[in-house]
Amino acid sequence: MIFRIIFIMISGFLSFMIGSWLGNAIWPGSFILGAILGALLISGLVLCITSNSRQK
Repeated sequence: MIFRIIFIMISGFLSFMIGSWLGNAIWPGSFILGAILGALLISGLVLCITSNSRQK
């Protein structure tokens, strides 16, 4: 349980960094938009991975 929380925190931070970088590359000054998109993408991937691991 603690490892999952740490994993989600690290992936959330990475998604924030990557999302803000991508958002700034696509539309300069859109750090917040890119960070939100990156966070949604990573959280969706984490949810898919965790739901698949529970079913098996």
